[in-house]
Amino acid sequence: MKKLLSLVFLVFLLVAVATVPVCATKPEPVSGYFEIIVPRQDGCEILQVYGFFDGRLAECIRGAGGSSVGYFEGTAGGYEGTIVFNLVSFGNQDFGQWTILSGTGELASLRGQGMSYTDGTYEGNAHFDP
Repeated sequence: MKKLLSLVFLVFLLVAVATVPVCATKPEPVSGYFEIIVPRQDGCEILQVYGFFDGRLAECIRGAGGSSVGYFEGTAGGYEGTIVFNLVSFGNQDFGQWTILSGTGELASLRGQGMSYTDGTYEGNAHFDP
């Protein structure tokens, strides 16, 4: 009888776990362009960003490894808040990589990554996770 109850309980757990919905939204393509409005001073520069991301980005060098952190304030996909980005520099190439680390306000659940290019454009994928 104990084995039967254990088996029923195990089947119940498996069914319960299998029917839990996945709530992450499908990533959508994002793109736009940016321009430097305050050239690099004290290790930081200010960029105006347009497109999916619309606002100001302060990019500050983190270390000698070529990566930096970006602090964005504005809207993304029409939602308002702030975002912290990890930015890997262009180096000797025509592109760099960005990854969303965290956000606040309506952008708290935004996740994404992509590329930025020396011609002032960016592209990637982003989605809102619950």
